[in-house]
Amino acid sequence: MQAYVTIIKSIARYRMVQINNKYYIVDIEENPGFFFFPFITWVHIYTLYELEEGQASRIFAHNKTKGTAGIETFSTYYFLIVGISFVLGKTVVSSGIAYIPFLNNTIVQWLFLLLAVAAVIYFRFVQHQKTYRKMHQLVDLSTLNRKYVKFYPVNKMNYVFLLIQWLFFLGFSYLSVGMFLQLDLLLGLIGFWVCLSMVAIIFRLFIHPNYVYKCNFYK
Repeated sequence: MQAYVTIIKSIARYRMVQINNKYYIVDIEENPGFFFFPFITWVHIYTLYELEEGQASRIFAHNKTKGTAGIETFSTYYFLIVGISFVLGKTVVSSGIAYIPFLNNTIVQWLFLLLAVAAVIYFRFVQHQKTYRKMHQLVDLSTLNRKYVKFYPVNKMNYVFLLIQWLFFLGFSYLSVGMFLQLDLLLGLIGFWVCLSMVAIIFRLFIHPNYVYKCNFYK
């Protein structure tokens, strides 16, 4: 059986999946370990919440009211984002802001790194709870029939792309820590926070509308 994925706009924690003309909701954050070890998704058995026809229609209507979002918005404004980022980056570097020394104290530096990690964890926790409430306002999942499934991407490049993205942001996180601790640059702390924020949500690429999946159901 093949599964087709739809993003539920403004509710990034959940996906709608079509399997054999039936629609289901899957919570792609149901295992907290995904935030720390994204490759667990490759072997994880997900819980599916079976939708009735009216509930699926409600989600499609919700997506229409939200317009373009997520990857669609990124594609639309890609060149604008790249242009603005280039101009801002050039301004920051030429003005010397990127090279402002922070505090030449190892204890203080490690404290700020821990605060950056805590900020990422707190933000993800808040978003996790917020999207849970928004989903249950749209459709109450607690009343739905549940099934259990494991997903296998038809295009194996899904695995490769996830691995490359994870290594990329993890590598830049490491370089940013080096810039902050060894070179005492504020830019390193900012880079670490940004890259760590991306590492924490890389697992979302596994169940994604750009891919078609084979699936096995379990009792």
